Amino acid sequence: MLLDDVRALPGFADVPTVQTLGVRAYAGVPLVTPEGLVLGSFCAVDMQPRHWTARDVEVLTELAHATLREITLRQALTRLADANRLLAEEMHKVGVLNERLSELAHTDALTGLYNRRAYDQHLAREWRRVQRNGAPLSVLLVDADHFKAVNDQHGHAMGDQVLQVLASVLQEGARDIDVAARVGGEEFAVLLADTDATSAAGVAERIRSQIAQAEAMPVAAVTVSIGVATLQAQEQPDSLQHRADQALYMAKSQGRNRVVSAP
Repeated sequence: MLLDDVRALPGFADVPTVQTLGVRAYAGVPLVTPEGLVLGSFCAVDMQPRHWTARDVEVLTELAHATLREITLRQALTRLADANRLLAEEMHKVGVLNERLSELAHTDALTGLYNRRAYDQHLAREWRRVQRNGAPLSVLLVDADHFKAVNDQHGHAMGDQVLQVLASVLQEGARDIDVAARVGGEEFAVLLADTDATSAAGVAERIRSQIAQAEAMPVAAVTVSIGVATLQAQEQPDSLQHRADQALYMAKSQGRNRVVSAP
């Protein structure tokens, strides 16, 4: 729109900006996006009547286009920032979900302890650490005595509660560097880092005693048998686990509710 003298046109003389600012000449170029959205106009004014030349229009048009490009760029940057924020939020959600899935993949649903897969991974990791620093490493295999009878007499729901109490005792007695896991139906394992045979046997005896006296146990006279094994020179993880299992078998065969250490 080109107006050489706005006061010479009916209706324009009463426009507030004309009255207060004393505008006489006006030239404006609409700012229209490629989508057809009108954002406003880029205008030039003069306090004196003037004839707008083709050069004036050319310069004004170029400035209007530059302004529109700047506005469009800023809008695009704002949309990009919003998209990046949403992307970051979604990535955080995915990260939280992946952590949860990883936790579920390594956790026993009933007891909240590590499952067998996680235990095996920790055992392999600790074994590699021992190869580097020569620190002692011991394993406890803990098995609930006569657990089938608990299920038969009191039901599986009560049996699950027994397992949860057993897991709680193991978890509460474990150090931050220890790994407590449910590795079978009623069988648990505790991986004791930096623990020699004597100390491991002491830990096992304390666990056995605490379980036998656990006030939270929903069934009377629940006991456990525990097999203990300490890693020997040049021994592989499978062999360590096997010796702990043999020690557990000996504890069962000798009357249960006892700790037996592998030779």
